[in-house]
Amino acid sequence: MPYKATVESTLRNFQYKYIHRIIATNKYLFKCKLSNSNLCDFCSENIETIEHLFWECKHIQPIWNQLASFLEQQQLNVKLSFLNFQGSIVAERTDRKMETNTISPRFLKACG
Repeated sequence: MPYKATVESTLRNFQYKYIHRIIATNKYLFKCKLSNSNLCDFCSENIETIEHLFWECKHIQPIWNQLASFLEQQQLNVKLSFLNFQGSIVAERTDRKMETNTISPRFLKACG
């Protein structure tokens, strides 16, 4: 196949687009007149931005809750929050020591 990509290159491509905020959301597609609506395809309640699509949408919240539960079961007291548009996550420990980590899609897939 001429354009066959490995899983790793597909993930890198997605991560690059996410970090540089060039994922074509409905907000952008509607502005370019390539979509009939700027609303989220999943919930149809809010404008589909990158923040909404990957963090705020009611259909993505169960995934974040499942991740939080998994981390809690591993006895890691963390507070997940959308810090910036690069998808960083802050882990706040009970002793108030802060760590900033980026969670890879491979880790999220392994979590369930």
